[in-house]
Amino acid sequence: TVFDTGGSEGYVVCGPYTELLPGTYLAKVTIRLKDDFQEMTGEERCVIDVCRGGGEQVYGVKEYTAKELEGQGAVTVELPFTLNENALGFEFRIYETENMQMQISDLSIAILE
Repeated sequence: TVFDTGGSEGYVVCGPYTELLPGTYLAKVTIRLKDDFQEMTGEERCVIDVCRGGGEQVYGVKEYTAKELEGQGAVTVELPFTLNENALGFEFRIYETENMQMQISDLSIAILE
């Protein structure tokens, strides 16, 4: 499934607010700029993180500007993280600034060990 973001500032993906057991995980998502990049300044950005408690505890984060993504096509973002205890309210979030125009697909969280 692919969905387009609307270019409004805020979280475009968050959840699933689930419990994860102790272990090593890999969160992955594929992002790409929409074809109308010329309408952006290049300074727009997106922040992708894995956290719990609404961001009180962050396990991994990556940030990209539109300029960094320009010409890259689809970019697979990987966020490995380890939990030493049960994590309640776990979520995978994608935040974008105003006018960031992306397509998001292939969101997954898998246990590695």
